[in-house]
Amino acid sequence: MSKRRVNPAELAAMTAAEAASFWVVHRDRDAPSPDDDRAFRSWLGTSIQNRTAYDRAEGIWQDFEAILDPAELTTLRSAALASTSRPRRWRQLAAALFAACLAALAASVWFTDRFSVSIGIRPLDIAAVR
Repeated sequence: MSKRRVNPAELAAMTAAEAASFWVVHRDRDAPSPDDDRAFRSWLGTSIQNRTAYDRAEGIWQDFEAILDPAELTTLRSAALASTSRPRRWRQLAAALFAACLAALAASVWFTDRFSVSIGIRPLDIAAVR
């Protein structure tokens, strides 16, 4: 018996290519129930577009399985994970430089304000100058 029941309403809402992809995966992954097999055969016989889409999807699926064996997939997966898992050094340096610049800017504003008040310099009042 299949793990996922075929919903005729879902199939009706799909394009021929989407439904064909569903059937290819469903039939490859699960042992279809007699009801699912009848639904598949009915869908397949409904139109030439369904047959063409299914043949194309099944061919792509078989080509994919034939090209990559599990050892190759494991190697590719390991390489992909290794390339994205190590942090990039320049990003860390850029973040540290940005934080240092913000700290320097905050310190200069704070010290400028403190220094000008302590020696009696007041900010320029534009309205008083006119």
